[in-house]
Amino acid sequence: MRAPDIRTNIDADGFLRRLDQSIATSYPEHPFSNGIDREGFGELMGQYAAMSVAFPYIQSGAIYQAYRRGLGQSELKDNIQISAAVGAFLTWDEFGGHELITRHGALGLLSLTDVNRNFHSAMLITDVRKLIGAGFTEALPNRRTADYLDQLFDGLSDPAGNRNIAYMLAFERHAFAMITALHRTVQSLFGSDASRRLEYFQAHIGSDSSGEAVHVAMTGKMIERLVRLDEEADILQECMRAYAMNLEWCAGLVAALPVPA
Repeated sequence: MRAPDIRTNIDADGFLRRLDQSIATSYPEHPFSNGIDREGFGELMGQYAAMSVAFPYIQSGAIYQAYRRGLGQSELKDNIQISAAVGAFLTWDEFGGHELITRHGALGLLSLTDVNRNFHSAMLITDVRKLIGAGFTEALPNRRTADYLDQLFDGLSDPAGNRNIAYMLAFERHAFAMITALHRTVQSLFGSDASRRLEYFQAHIGSDSSGEAVHVAMTGKMIERLVRLDEEADILQECMRAYAMNLEWCAGLVAALPVPA
């Protein structure tokens, strides 16, 4: 039996199963699952909203930065182009463009400038206001959040060794776990009836075709195009490092909250 050619690309489905198993083993519970009461919820969501506002700008800026870093390096061309295509969609979706076309066709684009309704961060802020009052808005990023966003941008901007791919994979997988845990906490704090009225969660985790499910699948497809067999161990390790970075930001936010009564 011939040994596999290490120059060929890895089996993406197998790799993603191993990644998900590693995540589940290392991080069986998300920090947003516990330690949050109604008083702490508003404080937590201020920083969460700051991240939500920033993310599409970070992802779009990372596309250009990766392009700049890869100039004159032909071996990075596929990474830069594929990560740009996927990253552009993630940005477009966060700004509400995909939802407008899905619901209303091309004419939906006439409403693209209604940013206070279409942006996913705006959906989030509207939903939190339904729960805790009209005075809620996103906070300025505190030091923990600002440092996290800078680290995220650095990872998403670096095409060397497919590091940006690992960060995209980790961010979207963590986002699914994070939003799911947050939704369960909302149900616990405010009741299931209140949670059913929230557009942000419906858009992201409401079904198998919702935003995060598609984002997870799309970012996973990049693996089969870009990662070779001999790179599998390194990319898995980078994915786990990036996942831990996202999780540690959440854990730090919860740890800084007042202890629930």
